[in-house]
Amino acid sequence: QHSAVASMAALLFALAAAGAETLRPKNIDISLTARWDETPLSVESAEFMADEGLFWDYAAALHEPEGGGSDQEVLAAIEAAAAGLLSPLRLRLLRVLLSAHVFSPRAAMWRQIAATDAATLGVSGTSEVWVRACGRAHALPDGAGADGAADLVAAALSAARADCPQEAELLSVDRVFPGGSRAGGEAPPLLVLYARLGSAAFHPAHDALSRAAADGRVRYALRPLPQAPGGGGGGAQRQTLQGYGVQLAIKNMEYKAMDDKDLGGIDGGDGGDGDGGGDG
Repeated sequence: QHSAVASMAALLFALAAAGAETLRPKNIDISLTARWDETPLSVESAEFMADEGLFWDYAAALHEPEGGGSDQEVLAAIEAAAAGLLSPLRLRLLRVLLSAHVFSPRAAMWRQIAATDAATLGVSGTSEVWVRACGRAHALPDGAGADGAADLVAAALSAARADCPQEAELLSVDRVFPGGSRAGGEAPPLLVLYARLGSAAFHPAHDALSRAAADGRVRYALRPLPQAPGGGGGGAQRQTLQGYGVQLAIKNMEYKAMDDKDLGGIDGGDGGDGDGGGDG
């Protein structure tokens, strides 16, 4: 008898477990991703600051965490640089727009521009800072670090000249550093800096070019480098678009087969007996 009770308990437990497995919610999460790879928040935030008229101040103030840092550390560095330039209300707006990746398409645009120019000028895909001057690219060698950035700019400045036949053309989206002008109204040569905003190698190059632009020796345009040209690779994740996700909650539908042959009398039985008249 005890064995039968134990067997029955085991059977009930198994049925309960199977029922719990059957009743478990079956949800499907669907998210929308863009056709481009993920873009860094540093470039997205720079686009917001450009709309605020604070691009150059922000570029000088932003310093990325050592070694790249985690997402939280990068966001903290962005907010630290923006806090000194924005009101508390605008800073909160920046956080919202970054969480929604509103400026991701514009960051992807800069990546495409840099990749196209790098392929044209033969720049290595691992170069994180390079300058375009007089139709040539002056790239920072791998491992040179911040110490070689100033020498890189010096070489580009010496190669630049006003009558350069292959000078880069300014794009409608380019931002030119506000600088002085030469005597006689002659346009100074154009130098374009491609660099990862906030990186250790960016600041020496930016400082040298901004001084040269302020003196009227060059025109200085900065094109953010979301990543090294051509370094995206097939393993990069696509950019997730916030606000377009959906969750489908699938309900379990159970059907039972019933034999209705015994339900014939429910609607009144035989029609003839239902009149009840007799011979009255």
